[in-house]
Amino acid sequence: MGNIKPWENSIRMKPEDFDITKYKFNPDGILDVFEDIDLEDKHLTELPFNFGKVEGRFFCSHNYLTSLKGLNLNEITGKIYAYDHPDLKLTEKEQLWATLNPGRLILK
Repeated sequence: MGNIKPWENSIRMKPEDFDITKYKFNPDGILDVFEDIDLEDKHLTELPFNFGKVEGRFFCSHNYLTSLKGLNLNEITGKIYAYDHPDLKLTEKEQLWATLNPGRLILK
């Protein structure tokens, strides 16, 4: 699949491309998902969608993410697995969320 460029995401990517089958797009383009999401080992440099609610776990390890932009941490019911990203930098807001929700964001 190769590295996915940011401008390609909105043009070509569909949830089905990532085996996401239980979802709906909100009018503002936010993707709500009603199952676990597995984006591991997809060569992603950024998340392919702006995610809203995720009713399940979020797996995005073993990619090349530098941020979690596009992920609404407060709307994910399960744990977030985001390890093995050498250049991942959390924002202050994300760091605070991880502190207030111990064990929900797995980085190592």
